[in-house]
Amino acid sequence: MLLCLTAHFQAQEVLNAAGQTIALPGGTVEYSVGEVATLTINPTGQAYTQGFIQPYYYLIDNTREVFDDLYAFKCFPNPVGDVLLVETNYPDFTDIQFFSMDGSVVREAPFQYNQIDCQGLPAGMYLVRLYSKNKPESKTFKLFKQ
Repeated sequence: MLLCLTAHFQAQEVLNAAGQTIALPGGTVEYSVGEVATLTINPTGQAYTQGFIQPYYYLIDNTREVFDDLYAFKCFPNPVGDVLLVETNYPDFTDIQFFSMDGSVVREAPFQYNQIDCQGLPAGMYLVRLYSKNKPESKTFKLFKQ
């Protein structure tokens, strides 16, 4: 479960005193005498205008897993060479998955609370997910392989 914080902004209105507005599919282009043209897109029903504070709340400032509030967790070394150690007081993890940055699963194995062999992983950055098949808790972390 992720908790998301949102920010709310109040913005000024854009007034085009002397120029033209050109409607395009999915947005508009506006220009005014002596100013740079601005682009407004409307991908989700909310307009976003280049160069102006937006009046809509759409920013995610921080995400935090509920797991972090309930359980201790440490993985080391990171960056990892050949062996990764994971320490946690959550007793029910059953599986571990390694994801490449394009989202594909590179490795999946049972998690047994002992050393994790990382020798076969190519150097790079991975997202690692620990989870239990029968419980909702999971932990995801970023891992760098040397």
